Amino acid sequence: MYEQKIKYCISISNKNSISKINNIIPKGSFIEYRLDTAYSLDEVKNIIINYDCIIAPKIILNSSEIKNIIELSPKYIDIDFEKFEINLLELLNYSAIYNVKTIVSYHLSEEKNGVDDIRKLVKKMFSFSPNYVKVVFNTENSLDINKVFSLYDSFPSHKLLLFGIGQELKFTRLEALRKGSPFMYVAHSAMGETAAGQFTVDEIQKV
Repeated sequence: MYEQKIKYCISISNKNSISKINNIIPKGSFIEYRLDTAYSLDEVKNIIINYDCIIAPKIILNSSEIKNIIELSPKYIDIDFEKFEINLLELLNYSAIYNVKTIVSYHLSEEKNGVDDIRKLVKKMFSFSPNYVKVVFNTENSLDINKVFSLYDSFPSHKLLLFGIGQELKFTRLEALRKGSPFMYVAHSAMGETAAGQFTVDEIQKV
């Protein structure tokens, strides 16, 4: 289906123990380490040392706590645009000091259901000059998928991660790659999904 091997990122919740992750996921793999529950900087440091990783805080943290993670120099940090818009430039500049690439992300609410709204949002997010912009939608947004994916023609597609979550929108993850997204988030069968509709590592390796 693809001329080149699909680049994927294994998304893993920190609900899984560090020892389990280290035992199952080969060192050097590209992973997203999601902070879905309480964590320690030592655990995060262990992941950063062993993996080419995105650290993605999903629990509520303040900007100082985000900076503490950035200081550990992960390959990438995922910064929630809605939570940190006010502090975003500060966090992006701080990331640059530690040579950490930035993914600025937004999960659309049910109210933000127009393609024009998404266009304005993506444009605003790119205006801060992060390395990547990630916008996730779901079936409640009632979007025209073809119009949504036309946005890849309006922005740097190699820096845009725009896709849907849920089984009904699983195909959008592949469509995002076709449009130029840099990689796809996938699940590992031993770790469980971090979002509905993710392909597993085994599934995507067969595509």
